Amino acid sequence: ELLARQMGLPLASNVTPERLKNWFERTRTGDGFCDTVGCLLRTAEGKLYAGTSTGGRGNEFPGRVSDSATVAGTYCTEFAAVSATGTGEEIVDDAVAARLEARRRDGLTLSEASARAFGEAREKGRGYGWIALDREGFWVAAYTTKAMSFVVASSGDVDVAGSA
Repeated sequence: ELLARQMGLPLASNVTPERLKNWFERTRTGDGFCDTVGCLLRTAEGKLYAGTSTGGRGNEFPGRVSDSATVAGTYCTEFAAVSATGTGEEIVDDAVAARLEARRRDGLTLSEASARAFGEAREKGRGYGWIALDREGFWVAAYTTKAMSFVVASSGDVDVAGSA
């Protein structure tokens, strides 16, 4: 909205009457579909990439910005790539992805950084998880929720598939 104002463009809401009606109906019935897809990539040259797409927890008000769009939910540097999923507000409060990357950059192994973040999340009763990959090709998947599906592939072959 700020950019639109600065450019002299008219403001408009992305909340259409149909979206608002659907949101109220899903809220009333408790029927909301949601899911998150995270992807990390390490090239043969060791370059890292991360992306996260989320459907949210379900029934978020239209126009809400998710944690996926922040460095708390998705973060990638030359040291580590991280994608998080779960309760977005908690992911943002704990700066999950950025914190994991910073700990890796500061010299912890990815496993050590993940174990520390996992302990902190459990201690706070948080409901989220993450996948992370470092430039050496080491990876972790951790979650405090009931389950979190993930797949690890190398050169096109599936090495590990996990879900609890």
